[in-house]
Amino acid sequence: METAPAIAVDTTEASGEQFEVSMNASQACAEDSIASRSHETEGPLLATDLDRCQGTEDERRPRQSLLAWAGAFLVAVALVAASSAAALHWATLLSAAKGKQQAGFLHQSDDMGATSAKIALPENGWPSAGESDRQDRDGLIVKLPGSGDDELAVPAQCGFMEDSVEYPGNDLERAKPVAHAEACCQRCSAREDCIAWSFIKPTSACHLKGGKPRPAVTRIFNVQSVSGMPTQVSRSIPRIQRSPGQSLLCVSLVLPWGYEHGLLRMQYTKGASIFACDEYAVYSNVSFEIAPAVVTGVVHTNLFCPLGGKFMTVLNTPVFLKVWAKVIEDGRFRFHDWTLKVDPDAVLFPPRLRQLTRIHPESQQGVYLNNCQFGLHGPVEVFSRDAVLAFALGRDRCRRHFHKVCKGPCQFGEDMYMDRCLNEVLKVRRENEFSLLLEDHCDPPKGWDSCTNATVAAFHPFKNKTGYEECLEMGNSVDMRKRNAGTLTFK
Repeated sequence: METAPAIAVDTTEASGEQFEVSMNASQACAEDSIASRSHETEGPLLATDLDRCQGTEDERRPRQSLLAWAGAFLVAVALVAASSAAALHWATLLSAAKGKQQAGFLHQSDDMGATSAKIALPENGWPSAGESDRQDRDGLIVKLPGSGDDELAVPAQCGFMEDSVEYPGNDLERAKPVAHAEACCQRCSAREDCIAWSFIKPTSACHLKGGKPRPAVTRIFNVQSVSGMPTQVSRSIPRIQRSPGQSLLCVSLVLPWGYEHGLLRMQYTKGASIFACDEYAVYSNVSFEIAPAVVTGVVHTNLFCPLGGKFMTVLNTPVFLKVWAKVIEDGRFRFHDWTLKVDPDAVLFPPRLRQLTRIHPESQQGVYLNNCQFGLHGPVEVFSRDAVLAFALGRDRCRRHFHKVCKGPCQFGEDMYMDRCLNEVLKVRRENEFSLLLEDHCDPPKGWDSCTNATVAAFHPFKNKTGYEECLEMGNSVDMRKRNAGTLTFK
């Protein structure tokens, strides 16, 4: 029978064989005798050694009786333990049949969320997508533990636990150190709004998870993490296992002044834009809280950017090179298929983006998406994992190249710099995807800002809350109508 990871109960029955405690002890004593001899008397184990260690026949008789009683006692204890475990097992099966038992199995689903097949996760990696005709086009949707016709599993004391798994995002508070994963689970169970947790082994950091900004958490493979849910107190959250090529890390740079942090706070509340990605991060040049437990990572740079160059654009290359250096240093891009740099005033629909990335598979040299006929534009930039890695390894080459070409700092923005660095210098594959972005600086069609085009993944700019919310609501409404009509292929 399959069981949830890390929550198996040992029900091994006691053996009928006699315990060899006496012989093992005597053997050890005799070997010690040999070791204590001089080199001249070294040799095999002698009868006198055993006699000395075991004692005389009269001395051995009460000892053997005592050992026999001890052996019988241990056998009885083992049988009681086995019986208790069996009773617990059957009680668990009974409660599970009533819908109370929590288990944790991945389910494939179709585009509308109907379950098609259960997946047993291997120990060394995740299941490959595409094996089912009803493969969900936006990833593998994981039902609530214990829901549906899950196979029954015996819970551990802590509840549902799985090793080498992390649930990014949805933090309730800043992480706190605890002794071990069990302690992290107990902290979660003691807090009523905690429905999941992740324990990071190297730092002993305990991340408590709630139901915001996302109604589900994404399950990523991380050997340095243990995650779970407090199912022992009947709390849990749906988990998502993305199909290969579908996992998104979304990052934004926010100014500590002005309207941007207000927009991000609203996006968090609605679970929108970067907060609908599988993982999110926000950076600034000072540390402050955008939303509950969403604290900006610090980039040590001046965020003031002058205008200049041929087109009088914002010369923000030095700022964003520092941001990319921080993203690379944090290393979270390694856990996801795509990394997005998203401006706070861009209305992003991550499910639509996942549809676009399906036709842009990863390549050995990496892939990035060109979002405008005039070249890469900065509001939404999309890079594959290998593209970010290529930039991490080759950014000094780009710096030297452009310093030589421009005879000093080049007078263009970060988007042009990244475009030319990746394409011209590092030879990362550049693929056009003009459904990625509609914005005012890329010759958009009339009425683009109504946000009614359901094939477009992002719209920009919307710098006030009212305009942003109207675009977001219109996009969600269009998606809902198409979903109800059965023509929408993503969630």
